[in-house]
Amino acid sequence: MESTSQLRYIIDDRYYFREKIVSQLKKELIMATHDTYRTNDGRYYFSFIFENKGGYYMAHIASQPSYGSRASDLHSTHRLSSDYSGCSYRICFGNDNDVPTLSRVRKYAEAWSEATAKYIDTGIKFG
Repeated sequence: MESTSQLRYIIDDRYYFREKIVSQLKKELIMATHDTYRTNDGRYYFSFIFENKGGYYMAHIASQPSYGSRASDLHSTHRLSSDYSGCSYRICFGNDNDVPTLSRVRKYAEAWSEATAKYIDTGIKFG
């Protein structure tokens, strides 16, 4: 049988372990931000998960309009495959290090969304 002081250490260790897990989960939750963008003409909605990778951000595409009859391959649409849960694609920035802040990744996602809407409507490829 364990003494009272030994039990206190076991309980304290479990409490510390639980707090450590909660703290880690909070950090992981902060590492990703979910946003929805509506195009300037109000016709299209895009949903993104901006993931902080520690030094740069990735913009995972949670939802977007259909490309319809337009080509939807990764090259034509400036997308890459995504391994983020619930997202098949992410925006291709060319160089991930060009996106070091949340405000910059939001601006890039806005520009990509507007270019995608134009491509869907007119077939004009990204320039």
